[in-house]
Amino acid sequence: MTFGALASSVEALAAELQRLDPAPGSRVGICAKNTREHLLALLATYAAGKVWVPLNPRNGRAELDAMIAVARPAVMIADESCLDRFTPTGVPLVIATSDPRSHGLPTVRELIEAQRGNRPRL
Repeated sequence: MTFGALASSVEALAAELQRLDPAPGSRVGICAKNTREHLLALLATYAAGKVWVPLNPRNGRAELDAMIAVARPAVMIADESCLDRFTPTGVPLVIATSDPRSHGLPTVRELIEAQRGNRPRL
């Protein structure tokens, strides 16, 4: 991935995060393994002016549910393998990996393509 492609993808995902939750400084919970999509989500969170809530995919449901209850993220991004590790909270949920079995939920890649060429508001 070139720096230009990275910047373009991060900007597009940041614009989508702002669309999903326009409040500046809100939190984005990310429960994902070390993947390209995780890095894009992390950088896009910062580019959108939001706060990263790291959620370790190795933690159990009780631990992650407690962290989510305290942090109250406005958007969640998770690997499909993490979906059974926390209780859904009703906020927008995005699948980090581009696995075709995404249960009908939007993926990071789909959101990037939907916003390609757009930039986050500063």
